[in-house]
Amino acid sequence: MTRLNRKDNDLLRNQEWQLLFKPGPNNTSSSSSEIPPLPSRFAQDTFLVKSVFSESNEKYYLILVTNLKQFWYEKLQIEDIRERSK
Repeated sequence: MTRLNRKDNDLLRNQEWQLLFKPGPNNTSSSSSEIPPLPSRFAQDTFLVKSVFSESNEKYYLILVTNLKQFWYEKLQIEDIRERSK
């Protein structure tokens, strides 16, 4: 399996973000100048921006997939705080 380096990851993340604002058949008023910049929180390693299209291609969905390790680490920290505060 090919591994992506950081530069590849950043490029893919930016391209996926732009897909969400790309003009479609029903949205001809959008232009590349109207594409907002990628939010900094999405540029972190713990987030991946994915664009998912409905079957009719009329709706766009943005799904944020958190890194599983980061998620569990934060969850354990929260549980630890709760235990100490009892």
